[in-house]
Amino acid sequence: SLFLLETTVKDLFMSPQGVMFQVFDYDTLGGNDSLGAAIVNPKVLFDATGEERMELKLQQAPGQKMEATGAIAIRCRHATDYDKRFIAKLEEEGNKEVADASEAEAKAES
Repeated sequence: SLFLLETTVKDLFMSPQGVMFQVFDYDTLGGNDSLGAAIVNPKVLFDATGEERMELKLQQAPGQKMEATGAIAIRCRHATDYDKRFIAKLEEEGNKEVADASEAEAKAES
């Protein structure tokens, strides 16, 4: 997955624990289940250059019933202006695809 986390330095460091990445499975039937979570220290995120890949063991997430297994691999860096434009375009195209699919479904039903 690719995402952009927009925050201020102050807000990033306001959470002494850091940023929690919670991992879910995807079920077509039934609900999605939490597989676990990993917390990254704010200083580690702030200092990240994107060169190093971090592998973090999943821990039991808040409210999770089953034991966490597995790991998550992440690579972080400060976003460039190009990154921000790329994500905005990706989101715009994704939303357009969703709207086009909904329109096609509505036409098929009528």
